Amino acid sequence: MPKSQPYLEAEKKIEAARRSGATELDLCDMQLTELPESIGQLKQLRKLDLGHDYEKEEKDKNQLTALPDSLGQLTQLTILNLSSNELTALPDWLGQLTQLRKLNLGGNQLKALPDSLGQLTNLEQLYLGFIGSGNPLKILPLSLSVLKKLNILRANSCQIKILPDWISDLISLSDVGLADNELSKLPASMVYLQSLTRINLDNNRFIDLPTSLINLENLNELNLNGNPLNPALQSVYNSCSEGKYEPLWAYLRSLEQNAEPLYEAKLVLVGEGNVGKTTLLKALKGKAGAAPQEHEPTRTASKLTFTVCACRIPQKAGSRSNSMPGISAGRTSTASCTSSSSAAARSTCWSGSRAAASSRVRWKTG
Repeated sequence: MPKSQPYLEAEKKIEAARRSGATELDLCDMQLTELPESIGQLKQLRKLDLGHDYEKEEKDKNQLTALPDSLGQLTQLTILNLSSNELTALPDWLGQLTQLRKLNLGGNQLKALPDSLGQLTNLEQLYLGFIGSGNPLKILPLSLSVLKKLNILRANSCQIKILPDWISDLISLSDVGLADNELSKLPASMVYLQSLTRINLDNNRFIDLPTSLINLENLNELNLNGNPLNPALQSVYNSCSEGKYEPLWAYLRSLEQNAEPLYEAKLVLVGEGNVGKTTLLKALKGKAGAAPQEHEPTRTASKLTFTVCACRIPQKAGSRSNSMPGISAGRTSTASCTSSSSAAARSTCWSGSRAAASSRVRWKTG
């Protein structure tokens, strides 16, 4: 059967690399559906790219469904990019490429990984999936637990539901990408990954986080966007800025110290203009007696909303409570008041999750 034009073009590139003794070969975005067996002649090759350059057209991507056995002879390879193809399985001989330091498998159709991957003990970077372009792996195989030099693991969009306890065996891990999965818990063993600086957990199913994360002293980036976080954790996470996670660490420390639950109250003032809502709001802010000024606008059917959050950690006998003045932690109540006949205030309190041992008031006018 005649070979396709992309196949013939690849053969030409392979022959040119053989003659020149090239150590790198780029065969990405050639619309390849089959890789020539002659690739096995490039014994000197250290980098082979069969993936996709995202600056190029999608239609030009390779569509490899299998790899030739001759590829297993390239034992000097340190970088192998097989991303964005149509691979459904990997050959066992992949474990022969023991010099590999970077392996990219993202964007294929892999449902399992061969145990022979555990032989790649020099591997430093393993890419199993990118955000929106992973593999339907569902689990990370135990064979990966022996990769002691691995410092980057990206398994985004891989349908993973459970992160195994053996993740702590990857003692060199510094960067972990697990976005767009189905995770709801992190193993307590992650506390042993003391080299971790970044974890991406975006778009999973986390409600809470383990308090052990505060012991990861080098962690400076934790992404939690798109998770159904409990209200207290969501509020604390929203207050964090890039590289500044002290509010989150304080929250987790408070949980570790058995802090009492967070109690929130929301008061909504609704009414016509010039009926006393602003005066009442100032009183609630501790500015009682300060009448509205002429330059302050009044609104018909104005709505003023504020949220008060208060909590306290367990106190020793005789110590001062950390709760906000006027807020009784541990008590739930409903109250109402009226400022003129057309203005009403409604208050509802509810108990949320535990929060950091610090009080805060958030005011919103609208």
